[in-house]
Amino acid sequence: MLRDNRRRARNARLIFLLLLLLSGSLVLLSMVAQSLPDWGAAEAGSSSTLTTIIYVSVGLLSVVFLVLVGLSYVFLILWLRRAYYNLHQLPGINPEYSDGWAAGAWFVPFLNFVRPFT
Repeated sequence: MLRDNRRRARNARLIFLLLLLLSGSLVLLSMVAQSLPDWGAAEAGSSSTLTTIIYVSVGLLSVVFLVLVGLSYVFLILWLRRAYYNLHQLPGINPEYSDGWAAGAWFVPFLNFVRPFT
């Protein structure tokens, strides 16, 4: 019997959308930081409060971005494992590897380039 994979797919899409929005925010915030009149002085240590706030915001958003990247890997692997499990349930299709390898192969060096997609 096939297991429902829609919730996992929705979660993965949501994380990827958040990554896209956060990437755009980081780019825009970095562009704003570079266009500030005292941007060059900020590196020397005599920055305004606005410049400091922007730099702290970029730093915090970068940390959130890294956390979301990690979560995106987790959700992608969960979705892929369920999809591979469902592949085993279809008549006439006999995949070579188990659904456990669909997830586990991501963690084996060099094998992660080939195995999850076969």
